[in-house]
Amino acid sequence: MKALVILLAVTLISTSAFSKNGCYQYFHRSDNHSQRDLHEVLTVEGAKLRISLGKLVEKVGKFVQQNKRSPTIEEIAEATKIDLEMLQGYFKKASSPKVMQIVAMAKAEHPELFKEFEQKYAAEAIKYLKKNFEIPSDTYMSELLGVPTQELKVIYGSNKGALERIREYESKGLDQFIDKILIAYTRVAKQLGRSPTLEEVALELELTPDMLAKLVGRNKIVEKFEEFYELARRRSPNSFKNVQNVNIFTPDRLNKALQAAREGEVIVLTSAVAEAPVQKGFYDALKTFHKSRNAPVFVRPVNLETSGLQKELLDSDFMHVVINTIKFTPSLSFHNLKLLAKMVDPLTGTKKLGPGETRIFGHIQRRLETRASADATLETLFNMTTGAITEPNYTGGRYVQERTGEFAMERHFYG
Repeated sequence: MKALVILLAVTLISTSAFSKNGCYQYFHRSDNHSQRDLHEVLTVEGAKLRISLGKLVEKVGKFVQQNKRSPTIEEIAEATKIDLEMLQGYFKKASSPKVMQIVAMAKAEHPELFKEFEQKYAAEAIKYLKKNFEIPSDTYMSELLGVPTQELKVIYGSNKGALERIREYESKGLDQFIDKILIAYTRVAKQLGRSPTLEEVALELELTPDMLAKLVGRNKIVEKFEEFYELARRRSPNSFKNVQNVNIFTPDRLNKALQAAREGEVIVLTSAVAEAPVQKGFYDALKTFHKSRNAPVFVRPVNLETSGLQKELLDSDFMHVVINTIKFTPSLSFHNLKLLAKMVDPLTGTKKLGPGETRIFGHIQRRLETRASADATLETLFNMTTGAITEPNYTGGRYVQERTGEFAMERHFYG
């Protein structure tokens, strides 16, 4: 590091029918039936069948609603009163849609006729999910409902996926299922004081890791297991006050911060309170200062509460949220001592940490006191606090919380 400068308390405020309801996704997009005019009268070798495509689609949809399956060509002929040979001739034409494509068109044009099928599919799927901790396969649902896989996709809407149908029709049941996972996740997190692994949560749920892993991925409960942390924290914020998210505070993050300290010309130290918004003027000022002076900003979560820190702090390219004690020199450290935001004097008791170095603590107040030097040297040592980059946020539901919150508001210092 060319020159080590620590700054504290720098107050700088300054389409087509084939896409409807997703039911046409089952078929190839290269077919030309999606552009057909539903008012077009069907013809075979120039002879008209006295029925429009739209009417045929409607008749087929009503047949499916009544019979819980797709019709045969013979049944379509009977329902439409069309000569069977003429209708067979129509379906043999290369340009004509197939029967299942007619069914799909009926679902797109008349979704109300198919709603009960999707509801039944979702109801059975959520039962299976709750019982087996697994999203049911098309093969299982096809056997359960007694329909071919092709009809399951078109009539029952499995083309969208079981989980999507559950979300659409059984959202309450899905929330209850996810809650079971989140309760287990929270329980383990509180016990360990950190975000748990998939294996640890699976053990708490009395599942194998593979069973829980099947719920994670694209078009699953969550895309990444780490997303359960935020879902669980939102469900029970107070349970995560003292839980470290190890998915964020990784060795790579720490190494990146140490590298920035070595390369920076100036280092800025501040603190942040979880769940409190960032003071935009101060943030912008520090960003400008970083660009002009190559000044990385180190942010200490107050009381080491990391759950609820704002994304602009965690995702910033010039700010480094750190939970470890950082020694910038042998006699200067950014200490990770836990200090409550509402403390009247955050430096109370810090002299007991012993002599030998200047210690800086992350806190909302700006405080400074001298301390004894080691070996009777003339070097002046201090204990000091940083001030904060977040806005005051100390509300509480009880009288004592309101009282101490008011004191904290008065002592809150941007720096």
